[in-house]
Amino acid sequence: MRIITASVLTLLVAAPATARECDPDRTLYIGETVEGRDLKTIAYFPEGRTPSAPVRFEGWQGKAMQWRVTGTLYCSNDIVICGVSIPLSDGQSLEVDETSVMEGDRPVYLVLSTLLQSSYTSQRGEPATTFQAEWTGKAPVSDPNDPAILLPSVWKASGCAK
Repeated sequence: MRIITASVLTLLVAAPATARECDPDRTLYIGETVEGRDLKTIAYFPEGRTPSAPVRFEGWQGKAMQWRVTGTLYCSNDIVICGVSIPLSDGQSLEVDETSVMEGDRPVYLVLSTLLQSSYTSQRGEPATTFQAEWTGKAPVSDPNDPAILLPSVWKASGCAK
């Protein structure tokens, strides 16, 4: 795991524009609330949404980022069938299907089917497998019954990623 400093955290800021005013490939998504977690999760494509683009997931508490996980969007047949691959600490990857719910040419939701359930079950067991994450402070001790990072399955478009 890599630790990043607070000065790097300001690289991503949601612009005041609505998702309707964004380039559809630069949309910022807010994750659905995960029960029992006091954390806002966001997702975005830092290089734009392309068939092999990185996708970033971040957990925020107030104005402070707690962690960042970077996965990869992969698509076949020129963006017809897509999924996201998220690296785990044991060298494996968590793979989930990706669907963008659109309203015209604008994304409304990013749906990563089974991501919440898969992120929970993939991190259970002894020794606990975790997401490869960048932490803004000391990474928590792995607990196979309470994973430190749970990623939601549904993400609502909510502005522009810079």
